[in-house]
Amino acid sequence: MRKWRAGLWRKGVLGGITALLAVQSAQAFEADDERDLPLWEWGVGAGMLWGPAYLGSSVTRSHAAPLPYGVYRGDRLKANREGIGFALLNDGSLRLDLSLSGALPVRSDGTAREGMRNLPPVLEIGPVLKYRFIADGPRYWAFHWPLRYATGLDRGGAEKVGWISDPTLRIIEPIHGLGGRVDFGLDISAKFQSADFNNYYYSVADADVTPTRSAYRTGGGYSGLTVNTGLLWRGDNVVLGAFVGAIDLRGARFADSPLVERRHNVFGGLAMFWVLDKSEKLAPRRPLKARAADAADTAGTVDAAANPPAYAPSSGTPDGR
Repeated sequence: MRKWRAGLWRKGVLGGITALLAVQSAQAFEADDERDLPLWEWGVGAGMLWGPAYLGSSVTRSHAAPLPYGVYRGDRLKANREGIGFALLNDGSLRLDLSLSGALPVRSDGTAREGMRNLPPVLEIGPVLKYRFIADGPRYWAFHWPLRYATGLDRGGAEKVGWISDPTLRIIEPIHGLGGRVDFGLDISAKFQSADFNNYYYSVADADVTPTRSAYRTGGGYSGLTVNTGLLWRGDNVVLGAFVGAIDLRGARFADSPLVERRHNVFGGLAMFWVLDKSEKLAPRRPLKARAADAADTAGTVDAAANPPAYAPSSGTPDGR
């Protein structure tokens, strides 16, 4: 009975984290123009995520789960994309949210972690500061700067993991003529993680040393460059999302860990949702002050587009708008 309960608990947590990540990733590229969308809607769906067993692993694994679907598009409270966000500040082009993210568990068998303990799913929570360069109808260009604390969710209790920040350039543009509302999105992110966070995944204790795996500890700092792109299609009662991404671990603080087998990984996912009910009331329009600030930002960006700066943006998974 105890083993059955433990298995049920693990499946429940795994399904919850999979749902959070799939909804977050599939909905991350929804355009900011919510005036024609309902204030709230709910439904059910299914999603699949595939990618490395952990970043730097040569083993690819997939996760699938049924997904609850719920969206609330209030002026301050938003429940979508990254789980739940509450606008602590929303003044013109600057917004401060409280948001959620997470990471799937790591099963060590068959990987470079063979013989080491399995790692539980991780929940991340913290503020994210968002500066909008363009928020003109369905177009959205912004810089997101989150800072989240991660906690491992083990049945025996919570485990301290550490801090993570992944500053992100987010671009969302509409695509017309595909029989519904379609948004295309691109995220370019640079990851920075604390020493505790990096050692949680990449350290090797003396008890885990083997002839091919030496003891290892590292510090905090730069932890990889991610490029993530996706599509979100909305019909009357169906929402489809898909994304694919790649991460480059060259120069990451933990890149010399014996657990890192590859310096490049790819990942992706699909999600489909059926909307069972939605409000007749539409999402509120943004405040006049915010729309005026966005118009000014848009004009400035259009001027800058004619003479783009002579640098490429440096580059996670989307954390939502």
